[in-house]
Amino acid sequence: MASLRRILIISDDRPGHFRQSEAITLALSRKRSVEIEKIHVIPRPKPFPRLGRSLLRWRIGSASHVLRMVYPDITLPKQAPDLIVSAGGATLPANVALARHYGVPNIFSGSLRNAGATSFAAVLTPYADLEGQPRHIVLPKPSSVDPDQMGPVNLLSDHEAGLVGPLTGALLVGGPSGCHTFSADEWKVLTGLLTAPDAGPFRWLVTNSPRTPAEVSDALAEAARTSERIIEFVDFREAGPGSVVELLARADFVVCTEDSSSMLVEGICARRPTIALQPKDRRLTPREEVMLSGLCSRHLLGQLKLEDGLEGGLAGVLKTLKPMVTNHLDDLAEAVERQLGEIARTI
Repeated sequence: MASLRRILIISDDRPGHFRQSEAITLALSRKRSVEIEKIHVIPRPKPFPRLGRSLLRWRIGSASHVLRMVYPDITLPKQAPDLIVSAGGATLPANVALARHYGVPNIFSGSLRNAGATSFAAVLTPYADLEGQPRHIVLPKPSSVDPDQMGPVNLLSDHEAGLVGPLTGALLVGGPSGCHTFSADEWKVLTGLLTAPDAGPFRWLVTNSPRTPAEVSDALAEAARTSERIIEFVDFREAGPGSVVELLARADFVVCTEDSSSMLVEGICARRPTIALQPKDRRLTPREEVMLSGLCSRHLLGQLKLEDGLEGGLAGVLKTLKPMVTNHLDDLAEAVERQLGEIARTI
């Protein structure tokens, strides 16, 4: 690992994916100087990606042939890398093929589909049931949030002791997903948290997301104009991506709709007490349920049901939470370097 310098990120241009790759490289850069190059890949339609993963797993055909078969317009990196990093299924064949082409280790964050764990030096996953599987590292989903660059956190106990004024919460609003459906009444409960006069000693930094329904975003914008509780509303429709980290840095705690596990993890990694807002209609996979339950058991995450209302429960849940103590980037770098070191000793 001492010679690691050049890192190649393979991106499918989806922020939720390439930001994980950026988080991994950021973590490694805390221990050594790195040079980062990024290439973008667009695979052919199905079934080519799956076929490419299978061919690479069983080592049928050359890596270069599979690479060109799956990605007709791929541009190779300008320099040979020392390490390859990617996330997202569209990048899987390129990750494996280029690692073999250059003879370097590779890291993937996410679900392997049919790629096979031994095609990678390290596989990052947040799912506890994969603990102990070959090449797997079980950690929270990689986040580029650096808590050391953020301000201190005031706890509810500080306010109750008269040491600080109202706490500042970051409300991160998602929307309908494959696993979550929000009713009109539940959206009213959420916006009521921002406007009700008896909703606790809280003021708010608010942002929406691409999934937030237009009428909900409009209601948030109206609340920002009329409620003294709202410090700022960052409307994704105008601001675009990239504003969440700045809000986290100014917040004492985070409240986020449960559909966005990435934003929940970012709140936790920012060392902010974090609460997930749950709609009644939620159908998480068993793995997602276990992942969230694990965070709750460590008092890193709290949960509130929108159907029960929020005003009375928010303060109670906040009192049970304990912000993460370590810097997750250091934990990630240590785990990755340990795994890469183990792989190097077997070669």
